[in-house]
Amino acid sequence: MAALTDTARRRAVVGGAVAVVLALALVVVLLTAGGRQDPAAEPAPSAPTSSPTSTSAPTEVAAADGCDPAPASDQLPTAPPDDLEFEVVNRGIVPVSDTYGPTMRTDPVWDCFSRSPMGAVMAAASISVHRVVGEDLVAIGEQQLVENEGQQVYLDFARSQEGGSDAPAGGFNQAVGFRVDSYTPNQAVVSLAYRTPDGALSSAALTVLWQDDTWKLQLFDDGSETSALTALPDLDDYTTWGL
Repeated sequence: MAALTDTARRRAVVGGAVAVVLALALVVVLLTAGGRQDPAAEPAPSAPTSSPTSTSAPTEVAAADGCDPAPASDQLPTAPPDDLEFEVVNRGIVPVSDTYGPTMRTDPVWDCFSRSPMGAVMAAASISVHRVVGEDLVAIGEQQLVENEGQQVYLDFARSQEGGSDAPAGGFNQAVGFRVDSYTPNQAVVSLAYRTPDGALSSAALTVLWQDDTWKLQLFDDGSETSALTALPDLDDYTTWGL
């Protein structure tokens, strides 16, 4: 896959997708199972910090079945990957990088991410889209979600579907930026920023855990991926995707 080297080409990729934007709002509609349970029942996401630190020395991810991302690192990203591209999955847009992942993009599961802050960002962005509009929601739920009560709620929903789920007609939120709130080699909290069709900005904090040599998304007990969307005045605290 050719690497993107300038902002113009990134815009061209997304421009070709036109109305194909990230259906974050659909997550709440699809996976609401009554009122939210006490988040304390789940492993609590790390509190946002301005200077994430590592608690142990990371190790390189062993190459297997074509999975050979960048070596493990604790370096916080200050820009999107140099080889960033965007691919369309049904009606969702997924950022991809041959350096940070997902480097294994064989449907239905796109996997293999770098054990690094940027790899955690790519995992959160990719899995959050695939779990809504992926080709096989059950496979995605079984392989890319942390095993907990939220995963079971999600799998119950996924098994009730015939296949991938199409987003309903209407407005969508578009991913525009990211921020690493906290990071260790075993857990990361990533905030993804979105722009609504009317131009408003919001963000959602997602938690990923390093398990089975990859990043997996951790859900709350009710099957949702974030406690709430937070309104943003601007993107000053976020790294933009360069769209």
